[in-house]
Amino acid sequence: MIRKQRLPFVNFIERIKLKNNSKHPLVLFAWFGLTFSSATLALEEPLHPKVQKITEQQFLQFTQEALVYPQPALEMITSYQEAKERLGERFTANDKVEIRNDQGKVMFQHINHQNDDCGFKAYFPADNVIGLECIVDADYFLSLKTGESVEGNPESAIYSPDRQFRLITHYNGQEIGRFIQQKVNDTWVFVYGNDPDEYQILFSVQNITWLNNKKFVFKSQDMWSDPSDQPEYQYYLGAF
Repeated sequence: MIRKQRLPFVNFIERIKLKNNSKHPLVLFAWFGLTFSSATLALEEPLHPKVQKITEQQFLQFTQEALVYPQPALEMITSYQEAKERLGERFTANDKVEIRNDQGKVMFQHINHQNDDCGFKAYFPADNVIGLECIVDADYFLSLKTGESVEGNPESAIYSPDRQFRLITHYNGQEIGRFIQQKVNDTWVFVYGNDPDEYQILFSVQNITWLNNKKFVFKSQDMWSDPSDQPEYQYYLGAF
């Protein structure tokens, strides 16, 4: 039996040189590697949408022609017993709130005191977060993956058709902020709304219409306008 000899790396470069008639095979190979790396990196990097003003007529036309699709069903477990059955020792909420990883290491711990009580509110399996209800009236969510506090109430999410982007709200105890998130490497990251100007644009948005997976429209009222006056809206088109 004759075994085929495996071509060494240098021979592979020479084959590229002959095939492409190139005098600079290493440059060609480096370019190929750079192109591949850049494409891979682009898939892992969060995107930032370009948002621009449009007229009310354009907004109405876009919404009339928008794709009709169902939002994903929200799984929200409000029974502590059911959440414990699913999560086991990874989560506890009694005299203390505690989150552990699969190896049993404590990632988060909060000891409840008389004037600082936090209790279980809900478990959101799709987001892998626990919602807590504390004395301070604010949204408080903990990641079961990292034990860290995360912003964004899953109950408020409005998803794009492919469910890779969403508009979501977060109440910090004083006001409700609105943000657009993208799912990157199975984690929701903020891609629009953290910048002060973006925050103001999204502040009074009640809804968003996804035209397709990467395009959306919404209307927004000036956050500093007098509530007693007739509201004036600005209309926006966003695209990733």
